[in-house]
Amino acid sequence: MSRPLILIFALFLLAACASKTPPDAAPQTTDPATSAQQDLANANVDALLTPRSRNNDYMATESCLKTSDYDRVEVLNGEYLVFHDLGGTTWLNKIKKRCSGLRPKMMLHLGVSKRQICVGGMFEGVQNFAGTIETMTASCYLGVFEPISKDQLQAIKTFLGVR
Repeated sequence: MSRPLILIFALFLLAACASKTPPDAAPQTTDPATSAQQDLANANVDALLTPRSRNNDYMATESCLKTSDYDRVEVLNGEYLVFHDLGGTTWLNKIKKRCSGLRPKMMLHLGVSKRQICVGGMFEGVQNFAGTIETMTASCYLGVFEPISKDQLQAIKTFLGVR
């Protein structure tokens, strides 16, 4: 990682630590202050994704992924998904609008069209206990697929507090 990226990441990490609530705190309802914190977190994750190489080399985003090209989907939170493809590319998807109820470890029920998933494609998060669906999120919509490095993924997970 380049030195400026490390410094920016450190600042974001400090800001995140200062605003974290204890794990045993009761969940809060959505209010303008919480919404502002979520917007700040999104801006900080977006900053981690900004290309910082000297020659500005980076891969282009994709609007669709073939279902045969990825083998695993990881839910980071209600705003970000990670698609791991068979070729070793990691794709970050910023969900179009925060997906209420979507949490890490949930499985996704993806709406597939012509053997691919695309921007605007609908999905639901599903929590499965003992073969029965216990929890299902509202319908949510995929954003653009952005290739990220393993280092960027780790920085994002650290920033968002995802293990």
